[in-house]
Amino acid sequence: MIPTFRRGAGVRPTLDAVLAQCDVDLEILFVDDHSADGSLDALRATATDSRIRILELECNGGPCAAREHGTVEARAPTVAYIDDDDLWTPTHLRSCLDAMASSGARWAYSGVQYVDPEMRPGYAPPLVDPARVLELLLTGNVLITPSSLVAERELVAEAGGWDVRLRALEDWDMMLRLADSAPAAAAPGRTVLYVKRPGSVSQRSLGTFEAEFDTFRRRHDATAARHGARLRTALFYRWLAFEHRTAGHRRAAAVNFVKAAVDDRRLPNLLRAAQALLIAPRGSG
Repeated sequence: MIPTFRRGAGVRPTLDAVLAQCDVDLEILFVDDHSADGSLDALRATATDSRIRILELECNGGPCAAREHGTVEARAPTVAYIDDDDLWTPTHLRSCLDAMASSGARWAYSGVQYVDPEMRPGYAPPLVDPARVLELLLTGNVLITPSSLVAERELVAEAGGWDVRLRALEDWDMMLRLADSAPAAAAPGRTVLYVKRPGSVSQRSLGTFEAEFDTFRRRHDATAARHGARLRTALFYRWLAFEHRTAGHRRAAAVNFVKAAVDDRRLPNLLRAAQALLIAPRGSG
């Protein structure tokens, strides 16, 4: 399932990666998030394979609304998600399905490799042990992207479906609800290529992350309590701080470094808060 918004024929690399999946039967759902700019016609002209269905939302609801609509409309018992600028290696789906079958798990994920728009490899996040996936998700979004997820459609519904009120934390929220609902399986290796574009996190989207976090935290404080744990926030606040610092928002960066320090009680985050106020980011003039 591919949620898309105003990408038109630009979805071609992602579509090619999905069509190249080995040894799986596919129904490909594009869900257009009410682009309303002509890109839907370009998508129809590009996505001509008989296995493709194109759905359109009546109003713009964000990628979460598109994923939820696609999940409800899917005909297959198992659903997989990929954002419209990410890529899969040819073995991604088969590896996830095999991991589910061999372990009896109802959902699976794969490792992620960051790449730049020219497909040059960057950071490769650590692979996540499925025995620890809930524990680690309570510290941060360690699965990185919904493009790594494969799940039984009924399990997604049992977990409450995609929360259409969320536009920034929806993937971390869904991952935690899946982990709370059922054990996971992990496909071997890194079969998801996550395209990291310069400036992809805007000031506006940072505000959305911050605004949604209170709702997210109330929900998953309860998740953590059911498992005798607590939701850790240091990694989230530190990520926000680094993004704000990169954008030149010194005060916001310092505030979030302090919040991280309060959670993990680590001096380096307090030092980073002071540095954020005193040292201009590179390239700021």
